[in-house]
Amino acid sequence: MPWCPMISSFNPSSNRTYPKKAWLFWGLAALFYFYQFVLRVSPGVMSQELMRDFAVQGCALGILGAFYYNAYAAMQIPLGILLDHFGPKKLMAVSCLVAAAGTYLFSTAESLHVASVGRLMMGAGASCGFIGTLKLATLWFPPEKVGTVIGFTMILGTMGATSAGAPLGHAVDYFGWRDSLMGISAIGLGLAALIYLLMKEPNRKYTHKMAQISDKPEPTTKMGILDGLAIVATSKQTWLIGLFGCLMYVPLAALADLWGSPYLSERYDISSKHASAITSFIYIGVAVGAPAAMWFSDYLKSRKKVMYLSAVLYFIAFSAMIFIPQIPLTAMSFFMFLAGFLFSGQNLVFAMSTERMPTKISGIVAAFTNMIVMLSGVVFEPLIGWLLDYHWAGNLKESGAPWFTIDDFTFALSAVPLALFFAILALFFIKETYPK
Repeated sequence: MPWCPMISSFNPSSNRTYPKKAWLFWGLAALFYFYQFVLRVSPGVMSQELMRDFAVQGCALGILGAFYYNAYAAMQIPLGILLDHFGPKKLMAVSCLVAAAGTYLFSTAESLHVASVGRLMMGAGASCGFIGTLKLATLWFPPEKVGTVIGFTMILGTMGATSAGAPLGHAVDYFGWRDSLMGISAIGLGLAALIYLLMKEPNRKYTHKMAQISDKPEPTTKMGILDGLAIVATSKQTWLIGLFGCLMYVPLAALADLWGSPYLSERYDISSKHASAITSFIYIGVAVGAPAAMWFSDYLKSRKKVMYLSAVLYFIAFSAMIFIPQIPLTAMSFFMFLAGFLFSGQNLVFAMSTERMPTKISGIVAAFTNMIVMLSGVVFEPLIGWLLDYHWAGNLKESGAPWFTIDDFTFALSAVPLALFFAILALFFIKETYPK
């Protein structure tokens, strides 16, 4: 690889040597992760407009939003297998193209069925964003750097979620939700082209040398396509780690991604644009907390200790946000930031899952774990919508959208702290994985 002179002097005994262009390739992948976060949380910004234009109530909107998670979760294992065997470059470019096409279809949909197909395509395309970035990190970076790269990836991803708050809210107010999504679709097309033209993958010699500096067991024989999946799927610890990640992700999937904006709009009688800006403080907290959690875990030389502390305080913070009635708006902004910061212990599930398995199947490991995590949106976005409809008195706003009261939201969102309580219980059965 003549473009990278550092590889020729690579020393397996030095686990800090890697080409600096690895950060460029990671940056392209992480931009895709940024983009898919914009797509993921966009319905929360335009929830009132969607319920009005498609003439639906809470449960139907929850199902529409969850179509993204349905496709996202379903694609994880196939993509994990393909990433391990074909590499991330072409798969990420095609996936970004599919996400952009789905966004365009959603923006032009005149019926709920067509919008659902567009949302499915958005989720299917976006499904490669995180695991593709993680796979690229395990290929280019030494093992002790992967946790840091995951932290930086989360920072960029949550910036995407923040961009889908107030900035997208302004765009929706000015251009309308359809034209705003068309613009986002065009950006996705450009990003797909950049990934295909600029991203590179390491050669086999470099990958072999990276494996030499890892203390993880590596297979000595060639593995078939399904062998890696069998190793991961039969691991009880991988299931438990994924379950913890899924339950910890419920507040983001259910509140930050969809129901946070209408909830705060009703609670404080503010515009959806203002409410989206407040909700985005969760993702600002995640951006700050992700590297902090990784650093603290490395400092303590423990994953579980940080995850315990994160889960318990996260449970307390969200319970306070939902059940304490007299919280000023400025204090709620702080609670949102704090909740996002405390959520960051959840990011350690990807470090834990990949630390337990050979590097050769890191794509499948990340995909399998992410699939379980994303089931949070599949289950809880429609569930909270159904709980809202169940508790709803049947009143409508002037726009024709359902009028959910604070009591309705409190009843429905009580599912969030309950999920966090079970996340804490799951930790009792998870074993420490910090590298020795």
